[in-house]
Amino acid sequence: MNTRLATAFVAASCVVGPAFGATHTVLASYSTGAGATPSGLAVPDGTGAYIGAARDAPGINPSGSIVRFVPPGTAGAPWTEAVIYSFAGGVDGDDPECTLASDGNGGFLGTTKGGGSAGAGTAFRLTPPGSPGGSWTHTVIYNFQGGSDDAAQPHSRLVSDASGAFYGTAGGGGSGAGAVFKLVPPVGPGAGGWTESVLYFFGGGPSDGRGPTNVALDPSGAIYVSLIAGGPTNNGEIIELTAPSSGTLWTETLLHAFVSGHHSTDGKFPRDIYRDPSGTLYGTTAGGGTAKLGTFYSLALAGSSWTETILHNFSGGASDGGKPVGALAADGSGGFVGVTKAGGSGNFGAVVDLSAGGGSTVLYSFLGHADGSAPDQGVQPDGSGDYFGVTLHGGTKNKGTFYSLTP
Repeated sequence: MNTRLATAFVAASCVVGPAFGATHTVLASYSTGAGATPSGLAVPDGTGAYIGAARDAPGINPSGSIVRFVPPGTAGAPWTEAVIYSFAGGVDGDDPECTLASDGNGGFLGTTKGGGSAGAGTAFRLTPPGSPGGSWTHTVIYNFQGGSDDAAQPHSRLVSDASGAFYGTAGGGGSGAGAVFKLVPPVGPGAGGWTESVLYFFGGGPSDGRGPTNVALDPSGAIYVSLIAGGPTNNGEIIELTAPSSGTLWTETLLHAFVSGHHSTDGKFPRDIYRDPSGTLYGTTAGGGTAKLGTFYSLALAGSSWTETILHNFSGGASDGGKPVGALAADGSGGFVGVTKAGGSGNFGAVVDLSAGGGSTVLYSFLGHADGSAPDQGVQPDGSGDYFGVTLHGGTKNKGTFYSLTP
């Protein structure tokens, strides 16, 4: 079912971040009804508009929606928010907690944590209307089964390889500690539907991680995975998966176990990771570090071992962010742009530029009111130097904002 439920008009407003010079513009405020709170980044749909997953207000539709933000035809006029698909919470899926990914053929792929034929979540495809004003089409391409043989509760952004296959993570399945899965599209007409396979089930506990957050692909075929918990001190791990010579499950190799504690300034609770062209991994942790507000780190391979380097310890306050979350976006100069849920001049979160050589610069501090607060999904680069993001709170209805940032 495709439903256009609500449309909201919000005048764009520009705010220059305190003392940092970046131009922040609220393009739209999430509404109080359908499409009320973002649950994933809004990404470009190829027409100048942006689409993203959202949770709905209680009593409206608890199963979530996909919303679309359309730019105005006249500069300075309001953007338009419209719900282009509303999940029914049954076989079509429930709770889309993901950032949509382009499938390379005009459609977008995403996942729901619940619903589907087994109640263990779905992978779905959205395709745009064939003519202006038409409805978007939602198709379930896979029903996760859960249990000992399949993943359950998928929740990450799907990442594609050169062949057109997609990889993602799930919070359940197997022993319940999470899984990494692969989705392969049909080869051609009449070839059947999408196929799914589980590459690895996590065991949790001291000997294995739990709670995979995202994957990064290596051109060699290896997969790097960030796990928010598990490991020797239950502070999370970064692992590598390599394809088996026989069988179906991949082989896990531990690259780094986070050991934050009373006698360590290492980070803990790692978030998304990014692989640069040289093969170095970069990421953030939501906690740990010298101020216990998170870290920005790199993992580099030297010979046969991986070495972690803490590039920045987040300290909060007016001049720094705290508790980084979401995906990192390359800034075009070797560094990364990311977000923190805390820190900044009012402790409502910040957009930060992170140097691969070390250090952090606050690009924008959220004020906690109409401009938004608690950004938690990272940022989406537009290819021309600007970034787009969402906040959980703030805006005209305090249900979150969709914003742009020009450094």
